[in-house]
Amino acid sequence: MTEKTGGETVFVRKYSNGAWGTPIAVSAPGGDYYRPAVAVDGQGRAWVIWSANDKGNYDVWARAAEGGSPVRVTTAPGSDIGVVAATDSQGRVWLAWQGWRDGKASILAAVQNGGAFSAPETVSSSAGNEWNPAIAAGPSGRVAVVYDSYRHGSYDVFARAATAPGRWEREQPIAASASYEAYPSAAYDTQGTLWVAFEEGGEKWGKDWGADESSGVALYQGRAIRLRGLTAAGGLVSTAVDPGTVMPGAPAQSIDIPDRQSDADAWMKPNLEAWRNRGASRATQANRGPRNTMPRLLVDAGGRLWIAFRSMHPIFWSALGTVWTEHLVSWDGVGWTGGVYLHHTDNLLDNRPALASVKAGELLIMGSADGRRRFVPQPQLAKQDPYHNDLYLNRIELPGTVTAGGVKPLAPVVAAGLTAEDRAEQGAVAKMRTYRLRAGGAQYRILRGEFHRHSEVSADGGNDGTVIDQYRYMLDASAMDWVGCCDHDNGNAREYSWNYEQKLTDIFFQPGRFISMFSHERSVPYPEGHRNVVFAQRGIRPLPRLARTADEPVVRAPDTQMLYAYLKKFNGVAASHTSGTNMGTDWRDNDPDAEPMVEIYQGERQNCEMPGAPRTNRETDSIGGWRPKGFVSLALEMGYKLAFQASSDHISTHMSYCNILVTEASREGLLDALKKRHLYGATDHILAEFRSGNHIMGDSFEVSGSPQFSVKLTGTAEFAKVHVIRNNRFVHTVEPGAREVSFTWRDTAPERGKTSYYYVRGEQKDGEIVWVSPMWVAVK
Repeated sequence: MTEKTGGETVFVRKYSNGAWGTPIAVSAPGGDYYRPAVAVDGQGRAWVIWSANDKGNYDVWARAAEGGSPVRVTTAPGSDIGVVAATDSQGRVWLAWQGWRDGKASILAAVQNGGAFSAPETVSSSAGNEWNPAIAAGPSGRVAVVYDSYRHGSYDVFARAATAPGRWEREQPIAASASYEAYPSAAYDTQGTLWVAFEEGGEKWGKDWGADESSGVALYQGRAIRLRGLTAAGGLVSTAVDPGTVMPGAPAQSIDIPDRQSDADAWMKPNLEAWRNRGASRATQANRGPRNTMPRLLVDAGGRLWIAFRSMHPIFWSALGTVWTEHLVSWDGVGWTGGVYLHHTDNLLDNRPALASVKAGELLIMGSADGRRRFVPQPQLAKQDPYHNDLYLNRIELPGTVTAGGVKPLAPVVAAGLTAEDRAEQGAVAKMRTYRLRAGGAQYRILRGEFHRHSEVSADGGNDGTVIDQYRYMLDASAMDWVGCCDHDNGNAREYSWNYEQKLTDIFFQPGRFISMFSHERSVPYPEGHRNVVFAQRGIRPLPRLARTADEPVVRAPDTQMLYAYLKKFNGVAASHTSGTNMGTDWRDNDPDAEPMVEIYQGERQNCEMPGAPRTNRETDSIGGWRPKGFVSLALEMGYKLAFQASSDHISTHMSYCNILVTEASREGLLDALKKRHLYGATDHILAEFRSGNHIMGDSFEVSGSPQFSVKLTGTAEFAKVHVIRNNRFVHTVEPGAREVSFTWRDTAPERGKTSYYYVRGEQKDGEIVWVSPMWVAVK
């Protein structure tokens, strides 16, 4: 289960006169590399640039493909990733990338100087994280770097140009509305206009979405490709005709559909009533919109503007999951051609081909395909995995001449800025981050996060978006401090997807600032149950399955027992999720060391605490099926020691949090806190303290007299009720009508001679809830 991978090598291959040369290895073999780029300098040398993992730190390296030696461009702590390259009119290669420094991402750049590169300099460093740099070289030596930024509480696109090394002009906003505007690609035309293509998503991206709220927009509700030009004079323009007129609208099974991207944009607004209208036992349905994303832009020598992009259209699903394919449109100054469906481009959503052109009217587009549009029957899959990545080149030719002009002016961009709601959330998060608790000689702080997200990698993750968007959501839209990401067996336990997700877990790990854990979901149907698995170390493969036990008789499940042994051997933990559904369990198994917690609430579905609790599932409305033996209250009655946590599952965002009390903000410290059950679940940024003397939530201890408990809550709205629950019975309730709640309560009639569990549920007037994990008290 921990066998080392063979590692990776970065290769480059030359294409000339219609033929491919021999692959050249430019990196050392057996490495851990990320997203290479290529540019050719004025001497005709092809430079290959990539990120490499060096003892846990990803740095940028470069090498001239033929006869060169590797050159290290960065050395600072923090991941340097997503490098892009372009060659200016003087023949110098410029680089730009995303660099993480002290837990924050900026865009950095360097320029070639002979056989080396300049020291990195910061292109943009706002208060927010900046992402996805693109680079373009234009006339008269200009080089522009384009990126998106979360500085205003939503993603906006900015550009900054340099006229020479070290001479940067002021930053220019390209798109800065309240919508999600991200993943830009850039190219200059011969008139010096910088064209920027980007994808646009809905307003309030990544905010409250799930079974009980829909005031936000899910991460992948829809995507549209937008195009804007920044002229040499500094004005914004667009093409006279919207490229959305030839791009697919909402995906359908037939490739020939009348819907186009430009037909409607209602999907970009939150549907506040969607959760109320979801229907019994049905998940909340997102608005239908186009799924056009990851634009790649090029202007050829004749002035034709090409845009390649990924699309879920036409809909197809295979054993790997949803299929995304590359499409192509182009602008000739009068109208848009397209869209061209490109064969052998079927792959994941986040699959970014390279575009090149050697003459007017010709485009070469090269990328990988894993063949997932080919359906393979399950029996054949069991024998051999037929899906693997290969590289393909598509060549498209259109008339080389285009009509000049064909643009119209746009109004200057005005940033939407932070809302009052954004500022209130920032304040609530800051309170939780600065909170400290001293108990039993230790000092605790809270790390907010979760470990139940999914992405495109899951076979059922077609509506979740990319793995990168999961990290964008966790770092920006929900401002989490830790996460376990993602997917069913890290993508069916396939070596490629498992390694990809392990790689990204390390890339986004920012020691002391953002803790990324190695996590996956292990899905076994009821009565054994789905579980989310968490490790602190890289390199542990998902566990295969044993045969499922029957509902009756109730016996120990060999597969679950094997899981517990696996977790103990590799120092991991797991949590059952949505226990009262067909994904849940009848609690036939438990190991307190391997499974110290339970997902009591899930944003995509419901609360499985106890019958009749707020947001709980019931026989007439249970998303995912009705299994009443799975209520957490029954597990507690059986004597299981389970802490509470809340997580999202598919699609849901911003309404499920697993808050962990740690003494050390590290992977090992977080895992230790999970094992000690020092955690609680909430639907909002609610601060909770529950203690008894030197003991805190999750502890098990013994007392001689009547146990006394201290409760402190800081909510995001007034609390309507706060309950203390002992052995599944309400033993103390207050109705504070305030955001700040603080009280002590002594159990004057404890159940002596046995171990009782006590936990707290706080209910805000606006419906938000906190579940504070039990303490187990043996009363003499």
